[in-house]
Amino acid sequence: MNKKKAANAAVKLRITDALFELMKEKDISDITITELIKRAGVARASFYRNYSSKEDILIVLIHHAFQSFLDGRTAEEIDFKNFENVVRGFEYFKKYGTYVLGLYRSNYATVLLEELNQFHAEITGTMPASSMDRYAINVYMGALFNTAIAWLNGGAKESCEDMAKFFMERINII
Repeated sequence: MNKKKAANAAVKLRITDALFELMKEKDISDITITELIKRAGVARASFYRNYSSKEDILIVLIHHAFQSFLDGRTAEEIDFKNFENVVRGFEYFKKYGTYVLGLYRSNYATVLLEELNQFHAEITGTMPASSMDRYAINVYMGALFNTAIAWLNGGAKESCEDMAKFFMERINII
């Protein structure tokens, strides 16, 4: 990564972290851009160069995590129902746990869940409108999301492998 990209990534991280710090104190709707950039220690132009709104920070963070999950693989190369990918899912929930719990505790979990549903729908393809199977992605993601939230809230004491095994057994994938 060149120096300019690295510096911009650092600015984005400072803005994201500042937003989540402020979200511990108040609702996102009550946070001003001025207090956000002051907390982040960045210029207003840096904020608007990267984001269009405070909510955009959340979406960009989520999309960054998804792209990182793909790790250069194509959507066709990923089977979310295999053990390794479920483990990887729990690893990502743990890696981004501070942000996931921040969204959850600030009543923005639905933003993350909707983005997860869309991400998985894009990767797995769409089902015909008349097929009951079209609900499968929502069942799967809802179960994974709720399990991960409970695990993170409990301190993520169990290993990602143990959580994946537990999850897969419960939804009859194994």
